[in-house]
Amino acid sequence: VSPSEVNLEVGETFLLTATTKPANATNQGVSWISNKPEIATIDNDGLVTAVAAGAVDVTVATDDGGYNSSARINVSGGVPPEVSVYNVVVSPSEVTLGLGETFLLSATPKPSNATNQIVSWFSNTPEIASIDATGLVTAAGLGATTVTVTTVDGGYQASARVTVVAAAQSSDISMYPIPATGKLNVDLSTLMGKEVEIKLYNQSNKLLETFKVDQNHQEVNELILENYPKGYYYLLFQTDENVSAKPIIIN
Repeated sequence: VSPSEVNLEVGETFLLTATTKPANATNQGVSWISNKPEIATIDNDGLVTAVAAGAVDVTVATDDGGYNSSARINVSGGVPPEVSVYNVVVSPSEVTLGLGETFLLSATPKPSNATNQIVSWFSNTPEIASIDATGLVTAAGLGATTVTVTTVDGGYQASARVTVVAAAQSSDISMYPIPATGKLNVDLSTLMGKEVEIKLYNQSNKLLETFKVDQNHQEVNELILENYPKGYYYLLFQTDENVSAKPIIIN
């Protein structure tokens, strides 16, 4: 087939040439076929007509012996054909964040040239880790959760595991006595006039209890912890503006 590759605009035509070997073969009849006639068609004479943007192979086959040869037709212009999504991948699949940290997850629809690559994000437990429309994860509370991306085209999903640990320590909040013996005094003098939510977690990041202090709180506030066994715990302090954590020992 000559030429072996042709570039056309939508609506253009081109006459391919098929040469049988040897030149003196008795039966020189051939037939043509396009593997994607929605992109480019070809008639019995080898005349190619560009229909839509894309790439296609057209093949000629000899009547005698069925020998075949192909040419590549590249068509540009017009409205490109729609490419459907068949999968989506999240990267990375696991991430560990300190309290208050952020991380941008990446979602890649497959194939890479899919027409509609729009996705949406969802967090199973936004109080542990929230996620916005761009895939930005914000660590809001201790624990682990799953965030999921869904493609608009086809509804394909993929997930990532987000674990939040108490890496952010607050030097603005003091507590006594440490170890705590049933009661713990917490100095919130740096947070006067602000509502404070205090959450108690064990070492497995399991939420045990939530204490809520209104904006008219005293400088020093007492927490009753006598129902908890000896061990290491975390207190998470959260306001409308920030979040922080401190370790404690209950004795």
